[in-house]
Amino acid sequence: EKLETQRRGASPLVMMLQLALILAPSLAAAAPSLGAPVHLRVEGLLEDVAVISEAEPRFSFVHSAAKPTKHGVTQASYRITVKEHGGKTAAWDSGAVKSPNSTEIAYAGSALKPFMRYDWTVEWTSSAGDTSAQASATFETGPMAVSDWQGANWIGMTADQTQLRIPFTLPAGKTVS
Repeated sequence: EKLETQRRGASPLVMMLQLALILAPSLAAAAPSLGAPVHLRVEGLLEDVAVISEAEPRFSFVHSAAKPTKHGVTQASYRITVKEHGGKTAAWDSGAVKSPNSTEIAYAGSALKPFMRYDWTVEWTSSAGDTSAQASATFETGPMAVSDWQGANWIGMTADQTQLRIPFTLPAGKTVS
């Protein structure tokens, strides 16, 4: 009764705020929550060590540990973008690709440059229509062609060598295991 009396005297704005406070917990619980993908990899390597020399690297990610709000929800599509580190123009934007695949997704953009750092992002959409938060990682390219190895004289063979070998002699009484 006291609450009813307060409601009658309250302004419409106050009543809306009270209703929002009452409904907020139930609305938050009902809102689907797709966290950002995790374990982003390029050529199977995590970003700490992802230095590649592949012209068309393959990307992989794992859906976050956020629990889907409905049973039977799967990945409906993904989107990957790759940019030079700090750049604004995408070297590749896959667009929304309808696929349940989240592993071994082949790069299909413009040619990657050797010895360059790249940023990449990924997000996915569920079969219920919810889109995940975006996740980002980096990778670097190494030499992409034989011509990129200029000055690498430390690797080489003479014309009569078929293998790279270093001869050595074991000290007396020692064996190789």
